[in-house]
Amino acid sequence: EGVGWLDVASIRIAGRTTPLAISWLDTSHWQLTLSLPVGAQTVELEAVNRQGVVVGGDAITVTVTGP
Repeated sequence: EGVGWLDVASIRIAGRTTPLAISWLDTSHWQLTLSLPVGAQTVELEAVNRQGVVVGGDAITVTVTGP
């Protein structure tokens, strides 16, 4: 989950060009579901505007303990 401003058109994994399937909960809050392997990994996301410019980013470390 996160907060995106009006200039955010899509969210993607950093370094990739394909946008993720996100759900906008209201005009500024979004959420998404990712399938991740068991173990700890860092997920880096980028917010992209309508011109294709990265306008923000963040990273989170996730530890998956089961299916």
